[in-house]
Amino acid sequence: MAVVYMFSYLLIPVMFFQGVRITKFCTDGLAKANTETLKGLAILIIVLHHLTQGLNDPAYMQPFLGLDYLGIAMFFFFSGYGLSISGMRRGSYLQGFFSRRISRVWIPYLLANILAVGIAVLGYGMPYDAGEIAVYVLGIRFIDGVAWFINAVTFFY
Repeated sequence: MAVVYMFSYLLIPVMFFQGVRITKFCTDGLAKANTETLKGLAILIIVLHHLTQGLNDPAYMQPFLGLDYLGIAMFFFFSGYGLSISGMRRGSYLQGFFSRRISRVWIPYLLANILAVGIAVLGYGMPYDAGEIAVYVLGIRFIDGVAWFINAVTFFY
């Protein structure tokens, strides 16, 4: 338990701020560098929330249990803002949209599903039949409750 607390309260902030570079003052609050840093903070909040959910006794991690919505909202807002700016600058954003989604989102997702189903069946002896395995591997039904994010990224990015 102490390792999780040390990771959460000491190592993650050090890792996060180690990558932050202070350069010249940026007057545009929503410049790409600023929004990338804020997206990183949002990801950190989400990771800490998920870490806390897995603990039997969250104790000092309790504050992170209620912050998932904030991290998700921040991430989607800043990502959507960046995409809209990018789309305005180059008008060809929709060209090749679905082929990019398949290569960047769905192929890694399907590979992760194959791995997860393989571990569930072979490692934990889960009694899935061939139909259930196919439904999970193809992403028709999510094996993981947080995989809703894959659909959101696919259709709204």
